[in-house]
Amino acid sequence: MRLAENIAAKRRLEFANDQHGFVMVSKQQADFVAYCRRLGESKRVLNTRLVWKNAINQLEAFSGGSVQFSNVNHSFLQAFKDYLLRELNPNSAAVYLARIKTACHLAVKEGILPRNPAVDVFIKKRGTRREYLTLEELQRLAETPLQQRRDKASLSVFSLHWAEIF
Repeated sequence: MRLAENIAAKRRLEFANDQHGFVMVSKQQADFVAYCRRLGESKRVLNTRLVWKNAINQLEAFSGGSVQFSNVNHSFLQAFKDYLLRELNPNSAAVYLARIKTACHLAVKEGILPRNPAVDVFIKKRGTRREYLTLEELQRLAETPLQQRRDKASLSVFSLHWAEIF
């Protein structure tokens, strides 16, 4: 009976905290990196999961493997942004930071963080210049004998557009 009363009291306290915008200490002690990992793994599209995985790998490298929600604040995210810009090109850094900002936004919605610490942290993407193979380069590539199975697999990228060119 005492256990049931304690559980009920805890639930009432959680409800009151939610009603007044307070965050439970236990939620603040949870691991933000693990939370991000669960978010990334929940994505259905393989490429999306890979982008999340890469973002989380960068977050783990920066944080030493884990960080409590209570330590995820504006200065932490600003330092993470600076780390990304030192380690990666700005476009990759912007994509990875966007995933972590998404996690912060969802944590606010779930009542884990009291406010979004990532609101003013952003990286501006740079324009890219795509270079394409010329028709002569594609023809030379088509005429090149393949030595290994791996070569064939690497060229599969071109297979989708091959018919359009020839």
